[in-house]
Amino acid sequence: MFSQKIELFNSIEYNKRVLFIIWILVLSKCLILEYYIKDLTLPINSPFFIWSLSLLLTSLASYLFSKQSQTLQIFQDGKLKIRVLVNICIFLLLVILNSTNLLFSYFNWSNLMAINFALLGIYFLLNGWLKVDKWKFISGSYLLLSSIFISQCDFLGVYLYSSFVLIILAIHLIVDLIYYRHTSINTE
Repeated sequence: MFSQKIELFNSIEYNKRVLFIIWILVLSKCLILEYYIKDLTLPINSPFFIWSLSLLLTSLASYLFSKQSQTLQIFQDGKLKIRVLVNICIFLLLVILNSTNLLFSYFNWSNLMAINFALLGIYFLLNGWLKVDKWKFISGSYLLLSSIFISQCDFLGVYLYSSFVLIILAIHLIVDLIYYRHTSINTE
């Protein structure tokens, strides 16, 4: 089931993976800083100075990359269309869940973060299954397992533990990126 196929090196795929790792590391940095701001009760406006600026600059970098590499022309085969639809559904579910929780406060902070990590794990599991990629499958299993532990954390512990989970995920994805670079065939 998880035999790795040798594939052609695709610089767009490589750059998308690097960009995803950058997003994970930026989110991890924001969570660590938020932990210390809350724990030490520092008088810093973290929604603006930490979250907004970091996410805005990372979004700008993502936009510039997608514009430069023209990654919007991705519908090539049926399996890819299914992956894109699944990814869009998971993203919309994340946005709707977090938006409604912001307005109505259904979940406490640890349960909300656990659900977010579980949805990210489902994303990795489904993409690993559809692409027959053992690395994504391992990442998805790791995130689903971690979401159980995140749901048991106290308020401040969620920030620190979530950051730790994201750093471990980034290390795993960097190893996957190196593996992809070494096992793919470069046609240049």
